[in-house]
Amino acid sequence: MEAVEDPKEGDDDFYDVTLSATWSVSSAKLGNGVLQLLDDDETTCWQSDGSTPHVISATFPHRVLIQEVRVLVNHDMDESYTPARVGLWVLSGMDFESVGEIVELDQPKGWVHMQMTPVVGVFSIQVAILANHQNGRDSHVRGIKVLGCVQGASLPSHSSIAFSQASVIR
Repeated sequence: MEAVEDPKEGDDDFYDVTLSATWSVSSAKLGNGVLQLLDDDETTCWQSDGSTPHVISATFPHRVLIQEVRVLVNHDMDESYTPARVGLWVLSGMDFESVGEIVELDQPKGWVHMQMTPVVGVFSIQVAILANHQNGRDSHVRGIKVLGCVQGASLPSHSSIAFSQASVIR
């Protein structure tokens, strides 16, 4: 997994699957929950309530090919509420697994891309905020996007019984 801050806009290689998921958060201050996380407004944010780690979860109705997860943060506005260490876990079969190393952020401002190489077929993802700047307790995340690869792409074919059993949610 590779993290890139303030990336190019208008990616033709991706399509947005964010709103096809059911979202939840580990905690939230009143008026700063999932709706603010997904509203595409940089002036609002999800604010956690409690000590780290904080978790943002998305569950899809079927297996989705994920290329990238983007998180919008702004150290200038949020200071100690800004995430400093972020991890990404995916549920692609029976258990959650990390898809890369923990991303260290140094006073980020803008979209942080967590790119997955290769593309991963998932049922659910979790973005975990493991630490904040200045040892802050609560976190602010101003937006989140989950991007799938170009439409028409498919998972590699596998013929094992274990793969077939794990390819759908019952």
